[in-house]
Amino acid sequence: LHYHCISLPLLRQACHTSPHARPRFVVVSSVCGTIGMPGLAGYCASKYAVEGLTDCLRREMQHACSRVKIVLVEPGLMRTGLYDTIGESRVDELYSKAPAEIQLAYGRKFFQETTLQLRKNLQDLGSHPRVAIDGIVHAAMARWPKRRYGVGYDTTLFYLINMLPWALQDAFFGLAMPCPKIANEPTTH
Repeated sequence: LHYHCISLPLLRQACHTSPHARPRFVVVSSVCGTIGMPGLAGYCASKYAVEGLTDCLRREMQHACSRVKIVLVEPGLMRTGLYDTIGESRVDELYSKAPAEIQLAYGRKFFQETTLQLRKNLQDLGSHPRVAIDGIVHAAMARWPKRRYGVGYDTTLFYLINMLPWALQDAFFGLAMPCPKIANEPTTH
């Protein structure tokens, strides 16, 4: 949000001082800003917020100066080494730092399975980071940029899943991702 507050006045100024300027603001989010996934609630929520803010800014700027382009880049899984360092000891550390209610409700097994599944998805569907870089460069340099750029092998899959009815999306993620085994509510006597 801080960068938006700094950049928007500069974009407006560029738009009004030079009639030929085509100012552009490229925002990098994630495909997780388009679809929620088990085990990634906090990350997905933050990316949904980025997506909403970007859509609002783009629509507001259309009226202020139609030449200002607000472009969103949504990378999918990238083989960056992020999960290479997450071994069993790191999973145990994350689990031990979680509030007791989360530990009870989700269990250690969910933390372990989610990490293993993310690693597998990264190996099977992850793209080289160069794909994201190319998408960002294209978004910044194209004469007529798209509003959104999905970059990575998995983004098309997630866009298609996102078009399914909610029940089918839920069924897909129930099969494809580990889901927590929520503990039963304690009974009162």
